[in-house]
Amino acid sequence: MKQFIPAMLSFLLCVSGMAQPLLTKITENRFLVWKGDKVGVADSQHRIIVPFEFDKIEFQNKRLVVRIKDRYGLYTLNYHELLPVRYKFILPRPQDRFILLTHESLFGLADNNGNMIISPEYNFMSSMDGEHYVVMNKQKLNGVYDFHGNLVVPMEYKFFTIDGSKVFAEKNNRAQIVDINHLDSPVILDRSITLIFTERHFSSAEEFFQIIKKDEKYGLMNANNGLIIPIIYDEMKSSGSWKFFIIKKNGKYGMLKIDGSIPVPPAYEKIVPKKEGVELFRKGNKKEFFGYWN
Repeated sequence: MKQFIPAMLSFLLCVSGMAQPLLTKITENRFLVWKGDKVGVADSQHRIIVPFEFDKIEFQNKRLVVRIKDRYGLYTLNYHELLPVRYKFILPRPQDRFILLTHESLFGLADNNGNMIISPEYNFMSSMDGEHYVVMNKQKLNGVYDFHGNLVVPMEYKFFTIDGSKVFAEKNNRAQIVDINHLDSPVILDRSITLIFTERHFSSAEEFFQIIKKDEKYGLMNANNGLIIPIIYDEMKSSGSWKFFIIKKNGKYGMLKIDGSIPVPPAYEKIVPKKEGVELFRKGNKKEFFGYWN
C-alpha cells in the first residue's frame, strides 16, 4: 500500500499536467482523475478507463453519469455507453432507476442498464416514494407508474398535493382523495369543494396539507380527510415557507401558521413573499417585514 500511493500520485501528475493531482475514489479500483478542466476515470494500475472528454462525471446507481456542456449520458465503469450523451439531465432515483429529461422537455425513466422503463413522452415526472412515479401527459392529466413501468393509476386524474400514497386529485371535475394502493375506494369530497394548487406545506410530522375552496371561502385539509383550518378565509395561498400561508379576510391580508395560529393578523393591503420572509404593506405603502423564523 505504501508503494502504491506514491506510484498512483506520480501517474496522476503525469496525466493531469498539473502541480498537484486531483483524484476521487468512486469505487474499488476506480478513480476520477482530471486533466485540465476535463475529467476521466482511471484504475489502480494507472490505466485510463474513461478518457478525458467529459466536463463532469458522477458515480450514481453503480453507473457513471457524464456531462459534456449541457448534455448528459450514462456509462458503465468500463466505458460502455448505456445512454448517449444527449439528455438535458439524468437524475438518479432508488431501485437503480434514472429519471431522464430530453432537450425537448420530455420525461422518461430508465434502469441502470440503459433500458427504457417509461418512454420519454411525458411533460412531467417525479418520484413519489422510490416505488412509484407520477407523470403528466400533454393533456395535463396525471397517472402513476410503478418502478417496473406498469401503469398502476390510469391517466384520468389531475393531481394536486401528494402525501405518501394518498393524493388530492380531480377526476371528471370531482375533488377526491385517492390512495394509489386502493384505487377502488377513493374519498369523494363534497361536490362544492374545489382543490387549489398548494406548495408542499407540512406539519412537523410531515403531514401534507391541501388548500380547498368552498362557497368562495378557503380552508385547509389533510390527506386523512381532516379539516385543519376552517373554511372561513376570502383567500389562501402558499408562502415562501412550508410553515406559513398567506390569508385574506375582510379585504385585508395576514399570515397563518400551520398550527392554526395567526402571527400576522389580516390588517395589510398586500403581502409579498421574499427569500427569508414576507414584506407587509399597509395603506399608504408603508412596508414592514415578517421573518419565516418566527
